[in-house]
Amino acid sequence: MNKRSFCLGLFVCVAATACSVPATEDVSSAESAASESNRSGAPLPPDFCADGDLVYGHSYVASTDDDKECVIPRAHCLTKNVAACPAYGPLPPTYCRYGHVEITNVYLSSSDGKECELPQPHCVTNNLLACPLVSPLYPGVCDGEVRSEPHYVPSADGMECSLPSYHCVTRDPLACPML
Repeated sequence: MNKRSFCLGLFVCVAATACSVPATEDVSSAESAASESNRSGAPLPPDFCADGDLVYGHSYVASTDDDKECVIPRAHCLTKNVAACPAYGPLPPTYCRYGHVEITNVYLSSSDGKECELPQPHCVTNNLLACPLVSPLYPGVCDGEVRSEPHYVPSADGMECSLPSYHCVTRDPLACPML
């Protein structure tokens, strides 16, 4: 089994790449355990990622009739050719001196037709007063499943704020489109 390259710490490097179906980051164990399928739920062709590494992510789309969202799995075929991805050097030592670094993954097209999975650093302020105030969700706001993931916005001190992005996910699979 070939290993994908990952960059740790404050380095933004080249690494694995992915194919075909676009996606947003974060891999859930339920999606990984699911059979290999594309957006429509149909099985992926056997040669979909024959010379790459297959990973899963997800995105959210509006449900059809219950004013909630559906989680749509996304397949990525990550390239094993490090030279097919953009190369970045380490971040300067002074990067985010007055905050802390949070890393998210992004997928970019590689030069060999697959995708590159690259870390995207965010310099998050330690000063909560520099960020917008966010109220907690009120009880009963969602009769589905509430999911949260980080969302980054500019802070008043020139860094970023990590705010929750909430999704009310439907419990009704028939309300989700079969794309």
